[in-house]
Amino acid sequence: MTRTLWFGLGWLQATVITIACLWPLRELPGPDLPWTDKGYHAVAFGCLMWWFAVALPRARWPTAALGVVGLGVAIELAQAWVPYRSPSFADVVADALGMLAGALLASLTPCALPAWRPPA
Repeated sequence: MTRTLWFGLGWLQATVITIACLWPLRELPGPDLPWTDKGYHAVAFGCLMWWFAVALPRARWPTAALGVVGLGVAIELAQAWVPYRSPSFADVVADALGMLAGALLASLTPCALPAWRPPA
């Protein structure tokens, strides 16, 4: 897989997350348990951070982290205008915790994925 395709799929993932978070649902799918919504946020933003972090040098991770959390903040602000949705500071916290977990997981991922190596 090329870096261009990898980043393209990452932006597709960000788009899907945005659409899912802004879709006007009366109730969320899945179990009706406390904090389920926060779990969804943490997993989605953790995966997004991991996706971009494994393709970037560590020096660029803070920029990626700001972008991921910035997307979460923008989504929460936009939810103020979506029926059946409302902005939530707790969702932003879940996004940030997910981003941190994604960065931690990326730090445990091998530094150079096979796709990034030049052909021999």
